[in-house]
Amino acid sequence: MVIAALRKRPLLFRLIGAIVCSTIILWWISPESDYVGSKTNAALVVDLEKLRSLQEDNIGLLKKLQEKAPRIAGNIGISSQILGEPPVDGKIQSNIEDLAGFLRSQVDRILDASDPKDKNGIALNMQAFSDDLILKTLGRIDTLQSTNDYVKERIKATSALAEEIIGINQFPKSCKNAKKLSCTLNKPCGLGCQVHHVVYCLSVSLALNRTMILYSRDWRHLPEGWETFFLPVTSCALDEMGTPWVLSNNETRIVNLPPSDGLRVTPKYMPLAVPNKILKSLNGTLSMPYVWWIGKLAEFSMRPNKYLQTLYRKARLSSGLPTDYMAMHIRRTDKIGTEAQFHNAFEYYTELRRSYTKLSGGMNFSRKVFVATDDPNVVKELKTDFKDFLFVGNSEGVDLAKVSKREQKESVVESLKDLHLLSHSKHIVCTLSSHFCRLAFELMLALCPTDCSHSVTSLDDMFYFGGMQPHFFKVITEHRGKGVNELSLDVNDVIKVSGNLWNGYGHGTNMRTGRTGLFPLYKTIDVIQSY
Repeated sequence: MVIAALRKRPLLFRLIGAIVCSTIILWWISPESDYVGSKTNAALVVDLEKLRSLQEDNIGLLKKLQEKAPRIAGNIGISSQILGEPPVDGKIQSNIEDLAGFLRSQVDRILDASDPKDKNGIALNMQAFSDDLILKTLGRIDTLQSTNDYVKERIKATSALAEEIIGINQFPKSCKNAKKLSCTLNKPCGLGCQVHHVVYCLSVSLALNRTMILYSRDWRHLPEGWETFFLPVTSCALDEMGTPWVLSNNETRIVNLPPSDGLRVTPKYMPLAVPNKILKSLNGTLSMPYVWWIGKLAEFSMRPNKYLQTLYRKARLSSGLPTDYMAMHIRRTDKIGTEAQFHNAFEYYTELRRSYTKLSGGMNFSRKVFVATDDPNVVKELKTDFKDFLFVGNSEGVDLAKVSKREQKESVVESLKDLHLLSHSKHIVCTLSSHFCRLAFELMLALCPTDCSHSVTSLDDMFYFGGMQPHFFKVITEHRGKGVNELSLDVNDVIKVSGNLWNGYGHGTNMRTGRTGLFPLYKTIDVIQSY
């Protein structure tokens, strides 16, 4: 009966079949078969490459399953989402991606190990980890009940609600009577960081029911001000000087908001928190509603004026990019060695190829890839070494992205074009340590009619927002740590997350025990905070 039921859902049947095949290979290389100890490294490489290929196929099948299969579990509603329960299919996708990352890392460990006993131990750990994750993921597939149409409906309705909330706040009936929050655009940082400062100001103003007034004259990037490229963020102006904002006092009519890194206490409404109204309206349809909300604030703040709209149209036409394309943001120059590590072109290409497999799902998908970078050699290197994709770069943007030119108006123009093309792509490969890439990802989610939370691949950090509240995960499956670096977890433990290692494990602190270490991500869920 089970087989008959699955045959009625061929994509699900193929996905389970592929996962079962992967499990068989995992057993094959386990100590019970003495496979690892008896095989040569050359033979092992061949079979492990088959395993790697199978896992990438699984991700592609999952993508097709998501497009056609039911979407949201009936028992995942408003209250559970507020408490931190992600949409079921979002968790399934996260589990599969965690498994793929884990298997790739373990394959590398096996190939590097010289002692057969070490190889056997790694293989046994692979088998146990994968079996547990697969079984729990298959259980979640059975809970899917509603369709993609519902997700689109909720996102569309919530987008309208977000626009209404922001509009009422920023364009009040009486500017004279409205409480105001003054935001000065003077942070000594790049364009992405500056936009995030505006987003921070807007999020605080909405939480406090104050109209945000943006002071951007003599802005280091555009001395003429914000409205050189963007529509006004409010219909009001400052009619008198404000006083410094204090968290405990919201009675003063006009307050001046300091930068987020100048706050002594992080308010409960700081990102990654989401307004209750927004979270209830989304009703569990997004895996990362906090990114979507930040994206909506950025989208409003960056509404293009007619001049910028024209530049965007010309940029899209001149790029020759199709409707569906992938993108990469490769940040080098001033970031390397200070805020981020160097990642070579092959690393970006490897993740691009994996993401392409996931997106195409066996169907035709454009191999044109937009590349935004500040390194003039990157596009040349990609075109020379990886000919299975057609890489499209912005040559003017690369030259003007030099540190010495970034504060010129022409440089801002090219950066905005890059941001537009990145945010309209179907998937971005980048480093989320970059403000610019995080901003592109946020805008992508705000523009996407469905859940695009998994449409970015980061080579370093997980998503974060400067000055944000701590990011917590909740444990849903007990775990006994293996070794001194791995945490033991009880159900309902809360973990303060510090990073994702992209190999199936995260790094964080168990708030119950106070211990810091590694933990398997699939045994946790993201805690969505609200206010």
